[in-house]
Amino acid sequence: MKTRIAPEVAAPATPTPQAPPEGRGFQWRRWRQHCAALLANLSVVAVGVTMGWTAPALPVLRGEQPDASGAPRASLEEASWVSACMPLSAIFSALPAGAVAARAGRRAALLALALPFAAGWLLVAFARSHQLWLVYLGRLVMGLAVGPCTVFVPMYCEEIAERSIRGAVGSYLDMMMVIGNIWVYALGAFLPYFWFTLLSVAVPLLFVATFFWMPESPLFLLSKGRAAEARRALRWLRGSDFDIQPEFDALLASVEKPAPEAREKASLLGLLRTNPFRSTTVRAFSIVLGLMFFQQMSGINVFIFYAVQIFNEAGSNLSGHVSAIITGVVHFVASLIASITVDRVGRRFLLLASSCVATVCLTALAVYSYLHSSGHDTTSYSWLPLAALLVYLSMYSVGFGTLTWFMMAELMPERSKGWASSAAVCFNRVLTLLLTKECPILMERVGQDVVYGAFAGFCLVACVFVWVCVPETKGKTKEEILEMLGGDKP
Repeated sequence: MKTRIAPEVAAPATPTPQAPPEGRGFQWRRWRQHCAALLANLSVVAVGVTMGWTAPALPVLRGEQPDASGAPRASLEEASWVSACMPLSAIFSALPAGAVAARAGRRAALLALALPFAAGWLLVAFARSHQLWLVYLGRLVMGLAVGPCTVFVPMYCEEIAERSIRGAVGSYLDMMMVIGNIWVYALGAFLPYFWFTLLSVAVPLLFVATFFWMPESPLFLLSKGRAAEARRALRWLRGSDFDIQPEFDALLASVEKPAPEAREKASLLGLLRTNPFRSTTVRAFSIVLGLMFFQQMSGINVFIFYAVQIFNEAGSNLSGHVSAIITGVVHFVASLIASITVDRVGRRFLLLASSCVATVCLTALAVYSYLHSSGHDTTSYSWLPLAALLVYLSMYSVGFGTLTWFMMAELMPERSKGWASSAAVCFNRVLTLLLTKECPILMERVGQDVVYGAFAGFCLVACVFVWVCVPETKGKTKEEILEMLGGDKP
């Protein structure tokens, strides 16, 4: 049945204020959009803490680092499962996320994620010496929030932001995830296992306390026939001196689809029944899957999950904890720069630069690891692992780290965004599971140099993929993006 939009009561005629010109970077009238996006991304800080926790925790669980808090002990195989439990449950929780966001709303769905995050951290923190199963359970529970989070946040941010700041707002996801990494790296360097784990509960609690006051997506409200609420939300986001009527009318038109055809293509099954290989939706979805694939095969989550261990084994002059904190800070600065430049430079250029420089850095790291493991004197080059990873993480942030998530929301037609985002995040978490579970074992069996060389090869192929397949979406409307992909309407 076609969604009916409730009629609005006509407001008294007032002079129409003129919209300020676009494209001038940060403007104070847009501070509410930035605020709502940043507070939504506090949930992503919780994701970053969950992902980065293994870096300081695994040396304790493996017995490689003394700890007086009675933490459980784990073998290499068991430790790999501690890492893998989170992406394992995230795979399954990501699948229904699009449908949940469409039914409950982006805001309510995001707020609900605080519960599994907090419960998971309590389970992990209170696991004692012979209760490794509680660590597994806690990581599985946290994964139930991690999967949907990276579906809900890009969707919410893309729908509340004006076109001219869409890139900057979308780039907050990677930046806030890195803040979560730094938080847990720093706590893990100075506090016992119990305390740096327990204090991680503070992040989801802070998220609920702040994001609770933010509005729902106007597009979602219109899709549910709640036009008056949508107008109020849009008015708050744009400011009282901004003429929201043209944008409101465009949003209203975008949810009033011709019923039979739009509903048939809205689901994956319906799409497959219609000539899928000529569909704009399939083209967009293929690009999104490609970006997700190369994001993960660059090795990013291996470096985040095992940062302390990697630096300890690389022969760096600095301790693993200090090196991990430094890489996190540089990663954050690069993400901040990306949020400023992404709407000025363009998506394709940043993706190409990211993959090309990552290829060089990972190749250098592979060569160093080979020489170090072969017994060559690498003392004069002990600075290289940290330097290579700093440059790698910086370029990852300005390219695949920042752009993959919000290009998922940019490229997909509105009618397909729910299932497509869920499927893409599910695919991403499958790759995260495989890499974080198997890479530590592969590094021990075939050597770090082989693993880093493989990552470098994937980054090189990513350059070709971006050059051939990825369109430039900077400053374009949804209609213009879909026209480039084949002409479907959103």
